[in-house]
This record gives sequence, structure tokens and C-alpha cells, in this order.
Amino acid sequence: MLYLDALDAAFPDARFVMTHRDPAEVMLSVATVYADIIGKFTDHPDPVYIGELNVQCWSEAMKRAMAFRAAGQDNRFFDIHFRTMEADPIGEVRRLYDWLGEDVSPPSPEP
Repeated sequence: MLYLDALDAAFPDARFVMTHRDPAEVMLSVATVYADIIGKFTDHPDPVYIGELNVQCWSEAMKRAMAFRAAGQDNRFFDIHFRTMEADPIGEVRRLYDWLGEDVSPPSPEP
């Protein structure tokens, strides 16, 4: 999301699927992953710094994504809300395929 302009320049026909989830839940999850990775390189990871870094980075990413969409690109985005996907994953995938103009293939037979 930080570099949608560059992605658009390289792939001008690209369409985007944007998932939406509670930012508080996402930040905790992402910061935990960062802390796990950083913990492999130091015995003293700084959780405050890791949290602040992620909030700053993802806040900027959202600002850029919203600006990109507002600049006439909103029709290239398909939005999937996390709770809706949890409640009806097949229905959401069908909606996505419909938006893409593609058919959903039949399920694979059980082995």
C-alpha cells in the first residue's frame, strides 16, 4: 500500500483486493510478528519502538492507499471485510470472482 503508484506504473491494468480488519487487532498481530523476527537478531527487542514503527508505517500506507483510490482509482478495488469473510468465505469469493468477471470453478473432489 505504500507504493501503489509504482505498482500502477508497472501494471496499469492491475486490480486490487483490499481486506479490512480492525486496525487495533492488526497492529498487535503485525507488531508481534516483527518482534518475533527482531528477537532472532537481538536479546533486547524494544516493543515500544516496534509498535510505534508499525503504527507510523501502516498509517502512512493507509493515507497513500486512500489518496490513490480518491484520485480516480477506486473502481479498481474490491473490498473484503474480515468479519464478512469469516462468516461467508465462499460467498465472498463468489462476489470477488463476479467482480473480476470470472467463473468460480467447481470444487475439487475429495481424495
